[in-house]
Amino acid sequence: MIYVTDYDSPLGEIYIATDEEGLIGLWIEGQEHFAKLLDDFEDEILRVDSSTLFKDNSIPGTVNDILRMTKEWLDVYFTGSEPDFTPPIHMIGTDFRKSVWKILLEIPYGKTITYGEIARILVSDSDAGAADDGNRNGDGGGNGDGDDKVTDVSRSGDPKDNSSRYPQNNTIKMPKRNKPGKRMSAQAVGGAVGHNPISIIIPCHRVIGANGNLTGYAGGIDKKIWLLELERTALASR
Repeated sequence: MIYVTDYDSPLGEIYIATDEEGLIGLWIEGQEHFAKLLDDFEDEILRVDSSTLFKDNSIPGTVNDILRMTKEWLDVYFTGSEPDFTPPIHMIGTDFRKSVWKILLEIPYGKTITYGEIARILVSDSDAGAADDGNRNGDGGGNGDGDDKVTDVSRSGDPKDNSSRYPQNNTIKMPKRNKPGKRMSAQAVGGAVGHNPISIIIPCHRVIGANGNLTGYAGGIDKKIWLLELERTALASR
């Protein structure tokens, strides 16, 4: 059974879906691919009124816990703070998409990463196979093309200017990976990022294009800018 409810956010209504294993979907109303995942569960969906959410004894306790944690996470996030916990997540998708979404979960709060860097991480992990983490001694797999960095968004520069860019400077490194000997399409990564069913918590808004371009976001570029600004402001106030 899939349980769905809503959450009123500064970006509009958010639609939350979970099963007894974990959160499976979180969509901003009107976004591309809105709740598309649920098409496969048409006869297994139970709508839960948010006003009675934690008072309905027919809802399994694990579901109540997951939904409560999800709403608490969103409360903390939208007040401009970094949540120090993550609700249980149940990723539903192809192995490739799930591998991309897991990398998204590694992106630090207030930072960004490019599609190209994600592609290189995937290739690196594939090359490493079952090798020990201790063998991962590369520097992120960068090849000097300007699309291989994790960028700090808490800096000067307005993402709302006409260029809609986050300059590639003041960078940090993602967890160590081997330098790959082959490449993967950044476009393939973009498809997986665009189909991320758990917006915000799996932070696909932190993925940018080459040279810092703020490219596509299922929820809309305006919402992507809003989320990055929220995190940048929170970091600047620390």
